[in-house]
Amino acid sequence: MRLGVIVMLAAIAIAAAHPAGAQKSPADKRGQPLDRLESEIDRLGTPGGDKAPASAESSSKQVAELQETLSNLKNDLAEKSAAIQQLEDENEKLRQALRLRFSGGGNGLPPVPIPNRELLESVLKEPAPFAERKETAGPSSAPEEYTVVSEWGRSPEVAASLPGKVASLIGLAIAVPPGMNEAGLKQLGKDLRENYRAYDNINIEVFDEVESARRFANEGKSDSAHRVMSISRFKHSGRDTFVMYRDGRAVNVP
Repeated sequence: MRLGVIVMLAAIAIAAAHPAGAQKSPADKRGQPLDRLESEIDRLGTPGGDKAPASAESSSKQVAELQETLSNLKNDLAEKSAAIQQLEDENEKLRQALRLRFSGGGNGLPPVPIPNRELLESVLKEPAPFAERKETAGPSSAPEEYTVVSEWGRSPEVAASLPGKVASLIGLAIAVPPGMNEAGLKQLGKDLRENYRAYDNINIEVFDEVESARRFANEGKSDSAHRVMSISRFKHSGRDTFVMYRDGRAVNVP
């Protein structure tokens, strides 16, 4: 009997909280995914609930407008890229002028208050960018010109001045003229090996295209279609190779 009274009271409380026939508010209805789906289906069934398909003329106009917008964006991007490149060039010229003005004598900046002194000192500490240079190889009667695109490493003198057993290293990325004959290429390789005989480690990559040599120097990517010669020597491993490439095939040179 007591249990029945409790159940009856609970039923009365529930009925008071949720009167019969009460409906959810529009906000509650919109909050349920199935309710929203049902609402959209009802809307599609009503007159004017769906837009008429665009005409061919209207679609063509929209496509033309999009193409014009894309063209304008490309032009803006090209202009901004050119402006950024110009600023980078001007920035490098100013850095070079600063190095020439204050690094030549080795005295650095004068000991007086200077705006942005830390920035200027950091520029003076930066190594100057490598400038590509032209070299020649072969007999003086018919020298072959090539381009040293990049050079890195440390000389035997610098290595000897460092604490510990530091190995010397020479790294070169070189571009030779397209179609350079095999005899001239082989002579260049022999000359390079002789020039850097005093180095512990040698890493020289030769390409018959300047852009391929630059890509190797800047990104470490070797273009097999334009790689024509490789010279390497590593003291610790004992590796000492001189390789020429013929149609992508490696041929060891004694």
